[in-house]
Amino acid sequence: MSETIERKATTTPVKQDQAVATRQEQEPAVSNGILNVIARAAADPSVDVDKMHELLKLQDSIMKRQAEAEFNQAMADATGEIQRVAKMGKVDTGKGKYSFARWEDMDRMLRPVMQKFGFSLSFDAQERQGGGLMITGTIRHRSGHSQTASMPLPVDNGPGRNALQAMGSTLSYGKRYCAEMLFNIVRENADDDGAQGFVRTVDAAQAKAIQDMVAEIGMPLADVLKHFGANSIQELPANQFARIVNSLNKRRQTGAPTK
Repeated sequence: MSETIERKATTTPVKQDQAVATRQEQEPAVSNGILNVIARAAADPSVDVDKMHELLKLQDSIMKRQAEAEFNQAMADATGEIQRVAKMGKVDTGKGKYSFARWEDMDRMLRPVMQKFGFSLSFDAQERQGGGLMITGTIRHRSGHSQTASMPLPVDNGPGRNALQAMGSTLSYGKRYCAEMLFNIVRENADDDGAQGFVRTVDAAQAKAIQDMVAEIGMPLADVLKHFGANSIQELPANQFARIVNSLNKRRQTGAPTK
């Protein structure tokens, strides 16, 4: 199925557009020129071994920067075609009903976009110490650059599920949230809980995942609750779960404040 997407004309001055285009064309040319110099040096037996080692390190650095630049450009282009995902799944908690975005609907939207812009998406699940799984999503670009997002989850042992079904539910859950973080996917009516007067908060599995991450990082839970305007972990809004986990992941990786 093909789609035609209309884009509004930009108001950026033509000269500025030409300057940006010229710079984007020149940067690969400069990098390729340096790589050619390194290649010639590698073929010269008189080149000092230590210097050759440094040149190869430089070559590796240049290639990684090129791959990252191509990844970023492809992601910027793909963003214009990543659509909101309608919340087609339905759950009745007994206290209220809510809708959620199903993984199969998210995959159906993403797959043609990834194919068009050279992306692939894969997932890995590892058992966590103390129980549960760490779901990691990896987005790769044909340039070679990749990014990851991880989601720690307890096994979703819901009512009536056997062990295999519980594992499958956990994997599906982790895939959705990893994909949302990697592609910045917005769920349709994400601020609509699906039932008037009912505000859906994090469930027991989500609460435990947040608690485990906070304990692993070693930061006060009160700081997280204050930042997201909640008095207890059970009051955290479910539609903020992906944002909370993403913020905690960044804190764990960089030590930066939770945002």
